[in-house]
Order: sequence, then C-alpha cells, then structure tokens
Amino acid sequence: FLTVRDGSNSVCIESAEGSHRVRLTQGIGAVLPLHAGAAAKVLLAYMPEPERQNMLKTLELHALGPGTITRRTVLEREIRTIRSRGFGVSREEVDAGSCGVAVPVFSGKGEVVAALASGGPIYRFADKKIKQLLDRLSKASQTIGKNLGLVSERVVSK
Repeated sequence: FLTVRDGSNSVCIESAEGSHRVRLTQGIGAVLPLHAGAAAKVLLAYMPEPERQNMLKTLELHALGPGTITRRTVLEREIRTIRSRGFGVSREEVDAGSCGVAVPVFSGKGEVVAALASGGPIYRFADKKIKQLLDRLSKASQTIGKNLGLVSERVVSK
C-alpha cells in the first residue's frame, strides 16, 4: 500500500494484492486516521515537529481494532520509536488479526511525502518476516522516491 497524508488522515493512493489466499486488502482511496496502522503512524511520525505536536493534541484516538492506540502518551511514545528506528509496525490496530509494517518515502529535501506498507494476517508476521519485508519495502521506497524525482538517500535502520 502506498499512502499519503490528507489532513488528519492517511489515504491509500496505490494498492497491490499479494498472492496468498488469506490476505489484507486496502482499496485506493481508503482513509484511515493517523493514529491507526503502520503507514498512518509513519506519516504522523515524520510530520514537521510543530505540525505533529498540534496534530497530536487534536487527534481523536478512537479504537478501530483491538490493538488501536487510544492513549495520547502511548501514541507519543510510539511516534518517537518510529522516528528512531525508521519504520512503523501495526498489530491489530485497524482490523483484528491483521499486522502491517511501513517505511517512509523521502523527498530529495528529506521530507516524507508518502508511506509504503505491507500487511496481512498477524500469524504471517514473525520478527524474521518483518525484517524481510522491511528490506524489500526500504528498497521499493527508494525506487519510488527516485521514480518520482525525489531521490532519497535515507535508509531504514533495522
């Protein structure tokens, strides 16, 4: 899933389904609040500091799935973690039984213009699988940035 920020939401602008019989889908145009889901949290984490602080004060932290972060202090801690490690993880934040990982897509100016994510059933997302997905997402993120003329020099730390 490729997502961009629209106000206090993330919007899916591109989606490709995997080949597994059991899979997570997200249609183009799907909207999620910035506090739920790996890609949405990445977009929130990489907003300019003053804008992010304002957003954190005004977001309504309602639950979508059993793992949705609904406490502001927990969300702020999660945002710091995403920024320090360079990627986001979601476990049942949007849908029960789902998991997702996401990386930022950087512009040549170092600004995050999108988030690239992969998701599926939580039983398929062991730590080893997450690491493999992050490697692939990081490479794809850099390719997307380059193809958009947004050459990215940033690399996700694992």
